[in-house]
Amino acid sequence: MRSVSLLAAAVIGAVMVSPIVWGHYYVLLALPIALARPRLSLLWFAPLAFWATGAAALGEPHRLAIGVLIPLVVLFSTCRKRAPDYGEGDRALERPTFGTLEAAFVQSTGSGSGSASPAMR
Repeated sequence: MRSVSLLAAAVIGAVMVSPIVWGHYYVLLALPIALARPRLSLLWFAPLAFWATGAAALGEPHRLAIGVLIPLVVLFSTCRKRAPDYGEGDRALERPTFGTLEAAFVQSTGSGSGSASPAMR
């Protein structure tokens, strides 16, 4: 995980210290996001905020602040520790099986196998 953090810092640092940052430079942020969060999450949409807010135009201070905040949000989100996803490490995070889901449904509805409704008989 440390190598992912270092790569994220290098890519985001390159975008941050560039004297002129065009809108398409924010596509580079997809690399650290993909390595840190392989599944679709809210972080994947952070670079799109640059275009959605119109920050790519002019040099007004609030637009520049948006352009600086987006890479910083991506950097902090990719470098922080988080709980492992399914299939990594602890067996307690294992996906529930069909039998477990069925038992939970039966328990929550209070219907057992012998108490079917008259319409279902």
